[in-house]
Amino acid sequence: MQRQGLTEAEVEQHRARFGSNSLPADPTRTLARQLLGVIGEPMMALLLLAALISALLGDALEAGALMVSVGLVIGISLFQVRRTDKALAALQLLSAPRASAYRNGHLVIIPSDEVVVGDLLLLKEGDRVPADCLLVENSILLIDESILTGESQAVEKTNGEAALAGTLVVRGHANAQVTSVGTASQLGQIGSLIKVDDKRTLLQAEVDRIVRVVAAIALLTALVVSTIYALTRGDWLVGALAGVAAAMALLPEELPIILTIFLGLGAWRMARSKVIVRNNPAIEMLGQITVLCVDKTGTITMNELTLTNPDPELVYYGGLASIPGSFDPVDKAFLRVFHPDSSLTLVREFPLTEENLAFCQIWRRASGELIAALKGAPEKVLGVCQLSPEGELNIRQELDRRAREGLRVLGVAKANVSESALTTDSLENVQFDFIGLALMKDPVREGVSEAIKELANAGVRTILITGDYPQTAESIAKEVGLLPGGGAVNGDDLEKLSAEQLAALVLKQNIFSRIKPQQKLKLVQALQNHGEIVAMTGDGVNDAPALRFANVGLAMGKRGSEVAREAADLVIADDSFLSITEGVRAGRRIFANLRKAASYIIAIHIPIFGMALIPIASPAWPLVLLPIQIAMLEIVIDPSASLAYEAEPASRNQMLAKPRPQSEKLVKGQVLRLAGVQGLILLLGAVISFLIAVNSEYSDERVRSVTFGTILLGNLLLMLSNRSSTASVLELLSGRKNKLALRIFAAGIAAMFLIYLLSPVRDAFGLAALGVTDILLISLCSFPAVVWFELHKLRVRTKALFVRA
Repeated sequence: MQRQGLTEAEVEQHRARFGSNSLPADPTRTLARQLLGVIGEPMMALLLLAALISALLGDALEAGALMVSVGLVIGISLFQVRRTDKALAALQLLSAPRASAYRNGHLVIIPSDEVVVGDLLLLKEGDRVPADCLLVENSILLIDESILTGESQAVEKTNGEAALAGTLVVRGHANAQVTSVGTASQLGQIGSLIKVDDKRTLLQAEVDRIVRVVAAIALLTALVVSTIYALTRGDWLVGALAGVAAAMALLPEELPIILTIFLGLGAWRMARSKVIVRNNPAIEMLGQITVLCVDKTGTITMNELTLTNPDPELVYYGGLASIPGSFDPVDKAFLRVFHPDSSLTLVREFPLTEENLAFCQIWRRASGELIAALKGAPEKVLGVCQLSPEGELNIRQELDRRAREGLRVLGVAKANVSESALTTDSLENVQFDFIGLALMKDPVREGVSEAIKELANAGVRTILITGDYPQTAESIAKEVGLLPGGGAVNGDDLEKLSAEQLAALVLKQNIFSRIKPQQKLKLVQALQNHGEIVAMTGDGVNDAPALRFANVGLAMGKRGSEVAREAADLVIADDSFLSITEGVRAGRRIFANLRKAASYIIAIHIPIFGMALIPIASPAWPLVLLPIQIAMLEIVIDPSASLAYEAEPASRNQMLAKPRPQSEKLVKGQVLRLAGVQGLILLLGAVISFLIAVNSEYSDERVRSVTFGTILLGNLLLMLSNRSSTASVLELLSGRKNKLALRIFAAGIAAMFLIYLLSPVRDAFGLAALGVTDILLISLCSFPAVVWFELHKLRVRTKALFVRA
């Protein structure tokens, strides 16, 4: 069959006639469901309750203002959720399963949902079959159908048999014609939808726990405040309003929102660095890794092999031992210089396996003669060739010398075979003639040495694990700055070690060669037994156990199998080591910014809660924070904590700190202390402004204006200062640009002017116009919290200078 495939016009016609290769979308992510989710939040319930109480008190203006604030909160929340959903939708397009299809005579990689009926696909070992199809040409596949049948035993498929959507190619490669897609496929008909894992992460569990505890305290506080107010002032309705305000002031309802937004947008940002996050725990863990185990080919190197000795006979038989259209870099290197012989017909293939590290194809000449072409691991090829001891010694010496030069070395051999070779399962009795060593160079990616050094400074040790020849591994390791630690350890030698010897070895050894996929798992377990947090790269079907067992599994996006991508936590879209480093940096930035946002939320809730309670102490004092004002503060806090801090760039020393311990909490003691001091100082400023206003015999509205203004301005100033725990606010404004934070700050200042200048808005908030002395009082009382934090940061920077000196 000519591998022409469909034209673009035919693709569109078939999609219109038979439908797309997709299943129904998740109904839980509709706008209506999201709206119900926002309305069901505790803060929303408190706002609605406050509006009802205000209406019962006859204050229609405040009730209306509260309903407007409900609309604003809903709008902000939906905007943030929808923005996150859009980012995740773009991310799903990147991480979606892919298919290899022939289109317009070319083999192209397309998302699986773009497959249409009639497409000619190339199915390879490790691929997830994207649609129901029939095998064509000379094809033999071993397929795991357990997703449909529950049977763990793989079944063999040949020409004319069906390969069903969702099943897994365990062995072989074949061309297949698509017969059914989407809901018409057997997978679609039985409704086997792939669902998102709803399991709560450690970070989510911590936030859930904090919110539950504080919510319980808030409810108790509301009851106490309502009762005290009613007993001392004789007004149960206003007391209920005061209790609602106190609960609103205490409830940290922003925490779950910022966590969702940070993880969603964080995953989207990481995708821009070519790191596709498949599950949220990976974001938490990536910044914590202490060991990074990486493959050589395509990760540290370019995965673009070039033959450095293109001898005609070597090229001819090496090309005959390569798969046309293969994605394997070794096959590509031969096929780029190989000219196909149209007089030959492929009749048999002996695939590469873990036991047989050589690949062989048998071809029939027009005369009927059968020839076998073999290429693979030099030691394997030499083992099946007839050579004199002296000749074999010379070849092995050449092999060692070339490998030490960092070259990829393969053996190539040929043989004339009989018809019996077509029915046997092995080539043990075939006498091959050794042709020579194929020498290939795979250059190191630019910047890898610097990236390894950067990871080392960040407390992350890099280990090279490769299936290549030991000398090749050592040469590449030396080139990128990895110390051999006594030379590479061979996979065969690894099998001879006891558990104790292996445990001791992994503490110092940085290079492992000739490693089989199952041996990766042993290395991961040995490292984890020492308390290391391990990230492991992989691309093959048999890499899946190691990827699943590692703390962070990293699948290769270009050359990786679908099984490896499904087993991994993250997918490196371009297979590059540099992208892994960027992912580590991004993971650390996300967690650091989450901590800043949490610290800011804790700090700002202290003065809000305090000023919701303190006026209750005296019947002569007015309530200064009404529900409408607290709602306004929440409208400022929500985007500040989520959008502004999520957009904060990484600090300059982010990759100089050691990985945080796995047990370290988001809200640890130091975070609580710093946030507590900031919040208490701002609370003190608010109390001072309140008492000065009361003692100056201001009206209730003017007292409320001064106190509310102090907290609101202090809130905006803390949002800017808390962007870093070390850099000064001047440095943050001039050097580390965060346009979103500056826009939110400017919007908050503009909102303050509107609230105080427009009399209808001012009346709705229960405030009075401000005089010059009021503005000075607000400024003087709102700045101390920021001044203290800036002095604290100066002390930290000074101490760091003395330590370095």
